Amino acid sequence: MIEVSAPVKHGNSGGPLLDARGRLVGVVFAAAPGASYTTSSGITFALPLNSTRALSQQGGSEAVQPCGL
Repeated sequence: MIEVSAPVKHGNSGGPLLDARGRLVGVVFAAAPGASYTTSSGITFALPLNSTRALSQQGGSEAVQPCGL
């Protein structure tokens, strides 16, 4: 998991995480409780690109265990 110290607008889960050179490095999936698009302090999380490749090769969403199980 990649921790990003930048706010992400609600609804942008699944969006790209780009590095300073514009290369795709991950996929945004969550924000810490209390994170807000309107504040400069917000922690969001992304899956690294290599993890998304591994998950898709293992069967996509069917290979991901739901939280709480």
